[in-house]
Formats: sequence, structure tokens, C-alpha cells
Amino acid sequence: MKMQKSVCVAVLLGATTSIAQAQTEAGKLLLGGYINYSSTKTNTTPLNATPGTNTAKNFNVGPKIGVFVANNLVLGLGVATSYNKQVSSYTDNTNTNPFQYTNTFTVKGIEAGPFVRYYWMIDEKIGFYGQLIGGYQHQKQSSVSTSSNYYTSEGKSNGGYATVLPGFVFFPTEKFGLELMAGNFSYSKWKGNNRSNMSQSSSNYTSSSILTNFGLQYLTIGASLYLGKG
Repeated sequence: MKMQKSVCVAVLLGATTSIAQAQTEAGKLLLGGYINYSSTKTNTTPLNATPGTNTAKNFNVGPKIGVFVANNLVLGLGVATSYNKQVSSYTDNTNTNPFQYTNTFTVKGIEAGPFVRYYWMIDEKIGFYGQLIGGYQHQKQSSVSTSSNYYTSEGKSNGGYATVLPGFVFFPTEKFGLELMAGNFSYSKWKGNNRSNMSQSSSNYTSSSILTNFGLQYLTIGASLYLGKG
């Protein structure tokens, strides 16, 4: 009787493992990506100024394609574009003639590179994954300030990046997965140029950064198709 129970347990575990790997088995194709949009508005009152507002809008799109080169292991290529805009506005009362101050800062970016992803499936429906992606990135920044003077600046930067991304995946069907991400750990290195209308000159710079971004404010929902075998 004990032997029969052991055999049944072994068969059950084997079946569960087989099912859990059905979506992530070698030879399958991964097609997916994410779309993320956020908008915030806060009230602020700088010193000697009337109440003003700060608004921020962020939009990100990141498609990807990959191949399962082994069970649970994907190699592929990812591309991401981003658009971020921040606007600050208030009335400055420090002068005899108060003036309206508005600053608009915009950043547009694109990045592309290879990625590797590994899945840890809990059962046939849910699991976790870790993803490493790196490659080339480009950004274009612009700033426009209107107050007692009109000030503009523009900049472009290029560089490389590497990002470690943990995530959660849920499979409502065998070929469709919903993904949930709440942040990442990243490294970036930039080389760029800035130019303003005030100085009529340009300046070059290099920078690098290591960022850890986790929390509900970084929550991103994605979706993927798992095509091929089965």
C-alpha cells in the first residue's frame, strides 16, 4: 500500500511538472510587451507666490519577441519607447509686477537590446520570472520656461543600459499570459549635449547611474502570447 501511494504521488508530481512546463517548453515562441500610462497633478505654493500646480504624464510601450531555447529559458529582443512631460505653473509675486511662471520639461526616449528570461512555475497557471535586458538607449530632452524672460534648452544623449526585472505571470489559457511588474534594478551610462538660447552655446557631459525602483508607482501590466508546440 505504501509503495502504491509513493507511485501515485510520483506520477502526480510528474504530471504537474509536465503541465507547468507546457507554456514554457523549448521551441515555443514568445510574443508580448507592455503599455504603461500614468498622470499626476499636485498643488504647490512656492515662497512669495500664489498657489500653482505641478502635472506629470508618463507613457511607455515595450514590445518584445523571444524563443524558448530550453524549458523555461527565453532569449529574445526587446524595444521600448517612452514619453514623459512635466509642467509647473504659478504666479511669482516677488517683483513689483507679478508674472506668470510656467516650465515645461519633456523627455522622449527609445531603447533596444537583447534579453534573457527564466521562469519558475508554481503550477500550470501561475509562476515568477526574472529578466535581464541590456543594449542601446537614446533620449531627447527639451525645456521651455516662460516668466520675465523666455528660456529654452534642448539636449540629446546616447548610451547603454542594463536592467534586471522580476515579474509575476498568470496563464488564463495555455497560450496567453498576463504579466505583472512592480519595478526594476537598472544601470545606465550616458554621453550627451545640451544647448540653451540664453548662452547660445552647447555643453557636453557624461553620466552614469544605478537605480533601484520598486513600489506601486512603478506597477506595469503586460501580456504575452506563447506560440508553437502544443
